[in-house]
Amino acid sequence: MISVFATLCIAWSVPAMAPPAGAATPVVTPPSSVAHDCSVDVTSALNAWFSGLASNATVSLPAHACYLVSNSPTTTLRLQALRGVTIDGNGATFSQTSYDDGRCGENVVQPILWLQANDHLAINNVVLRGPGTCGGASNEGDYGLLMGQSGVGNSNVTLDRVTIEYTGGDGLAIMPLLGTGTGINSNIVFENGVLSTLGYHALTLEGVNGLLFTGNAVSGFRNFADLEVDNNCVYTGPTSGCYDSSGAPTSTAQWNVSITGNTFTHATGFGNWIESEQGTCIPQKNLDIENNFLDSSVDGTIVLTGSGSTCPTDTNLTIAGNTSLAPSLSPCGGSIAAPPSCALVEVSDYSSVTISHNSLAAFDGQPGYFPNTLYTPCIALGGVHMASITDNVCNNTLPAPLQVGLQFPPADESVTGLTQCGNTYGLTEPVVPSGAAAAPAPSPVPDGSCTTSGGNPPAPPPTPAPAPSGGGTSGGPSGVPTGSSRPGGSSGPGGGTGAVPTPTTGGAPSPPRRGGPSRHLASQPRFGSIRMVRGATGSGGTPHVRTSGQHPGPHR
Repeated sequence: MISVFATLCIAWSVPAMAPPAGAATPVVTPPSSVAHDCSVDVTSALNAWFSGLASNATVSLPAHACYLVSNSPTTTLRLQALRGVTIDGNGATFSQTSYDDGRCGENVVQPILWLQANDHLAINNVVLRGPGTCGGASNEGDYGLLMGQSGVGNSNVTLDRVTIEYTGGDGLAIMPLLGTGTGINSNIVFENGVLSTLGYHALTLEGVNGLLFTGNAVSGFRNFADLEVDNNCVYTGPTSGCYDSSGAPTSTAQWNVSITGNTFTHATGFGNWIESEQGTCIPQKNLDIENNFLDSSVDGTIVLTGSGSTCPTDTNLTIAGNTSLAPSLSPCGGSIAAPPSCALVEVSDYSSVTISHNSLAAFDGQPGYFPNTLYTPCIALGGVHMASITDNVCNNTLPAPLQVGLQFPPADESVTGLTQCGNTYGLTEPVVPSGAAAAPAPSPVPDGSCTTSGGNPPAPPPTPAPAPSGGGTSGGPSGVPTGSSRPGGSSGPGGGTGAVPTPTTGGAPSPPRRGGPSRHLASQPRFGSIRMVRGATGSGGTPHVRTSGQHPGPHR
């Protein structure tokens, strides 16, 4: 995230608003004097007109209109303090053609559309289109849609069939008024939309209590969800810091967030799919990640670090029924010749965790480079109380205890109240090594029957020995060659449950580390490139091991 409040002079607030009442006003349309053919910038004219809307008004924009807006850092399109308003866009486009006066790299806050302190607002069927001229962390402020950054947050806002495209920064950012302890946004819905060709994160959440992100198509992004708040929450008791007298968050938080039923394709970067590494004591609760589909381009690892032992424990996390088609690299890089690396899914300092019916996959070499070499664990937990890890298929992952593979181990790494069963690890998709006549037999490793423990979980079968070092430079890289693929995979789980076959080293040149890190990678070299895979199940609810026919094609 960027220090938005440091670049703004906007720190206004309005009285809290009650839900709208009474009959809706007649349908209204912007005056004809407001050009709707993108021939001239109309930001000021639209701001003045929207600010005069009556409560409960319905706005109908001309079909497929084009409004040129937000082309100056000092004049952006804003909807402020609207109450009970519905905006039917009818396919209208709000187009920004210039960011930061044509410069890049200064992180100027200049969203296409800015929502502040609105209550019961609905926006339907509009397009927010950016200039697409900048990108990356130093242009994050070119948001498609920025919600918040005011003393009173938005509440009860629904965005349906909204397209956000060609931004230099994040697609959708939901922020409090950073550094003030105020301005949390509540009850936000973003559904049936499109986020495409984005310069940085698709979704940034720093101040929200209640978000449903569902039924959306997300493509052309560097990494998906950034749940990082850099400002600490000073916690001295249940009603201190970021909490009100009822114990609910008032500012920075990620409470009651549901990311369900979305598709993710054509990623352009290598950050974690969902990542939460942030300041101390940031409230996070009721996070639901279910039934999402990630294609073979998408980095899908999840790293969630909780608030820690001195703060209220983050609680209620569900990761279930997700499908991803990309062989994943570890979030922290690591060497294929020196397992283990960090796990694909990492959760620490949390309670009430459910990870079930996902199908994940890890990178395990190439036909000419450490083929069929397992070095990345699937799931790692630390400092977790009450967890259910069931019915996951972790293709080509290193069988390891659940506490192996934590990138950021908590002070207390114990895992209590664990239920673990029905999971499959090990080599499930072997490839034909270079020069070999056939692939080795698959060697899936089931974890056996369910167990509930009052202490740490039992270890699964022993991990395979480290691979020999003949496959590349000393230590072996963590990356995968550009344009590589996995031909010749064996189908089905098959085989037995024995040890992973001895890797064959092909003597191929070391593949380079993959580039394009997320901002965390850029600012903290401890992070490496990653590629996680999670998978949904079939209609019968049984997770499946992918066959060679389902294996993704070449990497980007």
